[in-house]
Amino acid sequence: MDAKRLVHRLVVSQGLHEWQVVRRHGPPLEVGGEEVLRPNVHRHGAGLGEGGAQDLSTPLVEVDERAFRIHDERGRGELVRQIAGKDQDQVPLSHGLGLGSRIGRSKDSGGALARLFAAGLALNIADRLHLEVPLGVNSSRSGRAAPSPELVRARVRSLPRRFRQESANGLAAEWELRVGRQRFAIRVADHACTVQEGASVAPQTVITTEPATWIAIDEGLIGGGQAFLERRLRATGNLDLAVRLQTLFRPYRRPRRIGDLDHVEVVAGGVRLSSYVLGRGHPVVLLHGLGGTKITWLPLLPGLSEGHRVIVPDLPGHGDSDKPRADYSPRFYARAVRGLLDQLGVTRAVLIGNSLGGRIALELAVRSPGRVTALALLAPSVPGFRWRYLMGFTRVVPTEVGAIPFPLRERWMRVAIRRLFADPQRLPPSAYAAAAEEFIRIYRDPVARMAFFSSLRHIVTERPEPFYRSLPKINHPALVLFGENDRIVPPRLGIRLAQHLANATYVALPQVGHVPQFEATRPTLETLLEFLAAAPPGKPKF
Repeated sequence: MDAKRLVHRLVVSQGLHEWQVVRRHGPPLEVGGEEVLRPNVHRHGAGLGEGGAQDLSTPLVEVDERAFRIHDERGRGELVRQIAGKDQDQVPLSHGLGLGSRIGRSKDSGGALARLFAAGLALNIADRLHLEVPLGVNSSRSGRAAPSPELVRARVRSLPRRFRQESANGLAAEWELRVGRQRFAIRVADHACTVQEGASVAPQTVITTEPATWIAIDEGLIGGGQAFLERRLRATGNLDLAVRLQTLFRPYRRPRRIGDLDHVEVVAGGVRLSSYVLGRGHPVVLLHGLGGTKITWLPLLPGLSEGHRVIVPDLPGHGDSDKPRADYSPRFYARAVRGLLDQLGVTRAVLIGNSLGGRIALELAVRSPGRVTALALLAPSVPGFRWRYLMGFTRVVPTEVGAIPFPLRERWMRVAIRRLFADPQRLPPSAYAAAAEEFIRIYRDPVARMAFFSSLRHIVTERPEPFYRSLPKINHPALVLFGENDRIVPPRLGIRLAQHLANATYVALPQVGHVPQFEATRPTLETLLEFLAAAPPGKPKF
């Protein structure tokens, strides 16, 4: 490997147990022609990055050879790396996605995996490399033993007794839950829940975690969405069902509290809307972007819900909400959001919108100013951006073209999703795979594709002049937040928007793209909380 390519991060994992090492200083060493990492590294502790800011985007594997991964995945037939246990002063790394990588060199490599992930981790490596041991790992540094298989089995099998029929609302779904080496099939249908040991035959969602995390989720100590963001839980398939699973059962050790995450379905204007509702306080409504779902707001939910009642819908035509034959104009979406507020008994709310969601928030503020307390607009898709070259195409091609079968390739989706980020390597490949799989799941439906195409048509054909003439009607406190490296909507349009709003503040985040809630979670959350604290609370009605 070229010595100029300094390895700055190493990720060691056993199943879902990951330890991260961050390079601080010192040139790379070489042993036998292989580059090695000095043991004088900086601990990347407890998910905290530079300055103690929470870092939810540390990559696991990067194609530019800046990170490597070592697996113990014998049960899945994946490659098992040989790890020696004596000389831990040197950590040889071979290049290329961690394939063939190994830690240490020693004549005695027998039992290396066991030594590394048991006493070897705590005694031989942790003190030298200052490795972070995550919550729930059975080690001397975590100070707690992993829950037994018997405890996990008993908790999972108790789910039918704690099933909340009222939250299912006619749901029919199947999950495969993988906790350590145990497998369970969880089925909800006909207002009842059943659990069977063993793999599911046809799961809509597969959830994988380790015992300590599952017990914490089961007891209501942590949300499944939070565990997913902290990479203590993995989900494939229907991500909404993965988050929703926890809402279907009462926590094991405590009653449900007002403000716990719940799934709510309402019918507004004949359209069924699927939403998350959580927290207590003045209502805050989060509106996602084109092609997104309520899942895109997961990073902000824990922080925003501490002092607010947070309402997170799937917009019509998106996610698990209805996809009616409609024009999907900003006016149509604004009516749907107003209907949602009516059904939930909310008179006024703060609207926070990303991309298309920001444009919808502006439309509702223009048409129903009395329903809006304040606006926070994250990279709103206002008229005038560079997709205008699609204008002629979308004007002449009917919306029904979306019904034509089109092969959605996961690889294409990953590339498209990566463009939303200024630095795509801030998220692991598994995150892009999950997002691509979710998009393909939804847009296999031709009706969903028609809704997407109709929404896109309105975005790219909207004329700037009428839009900007309507903005003087908005006197609400407004925050316009853009990533400086947004490749979808140019930040200059955000500056122009803020100049046309009577009471707006513009904030730019450096080295951030189109989805700041994912790429820069902490600064985005802090900016939003500061804005919400300064905005007038209004008079919420529940």
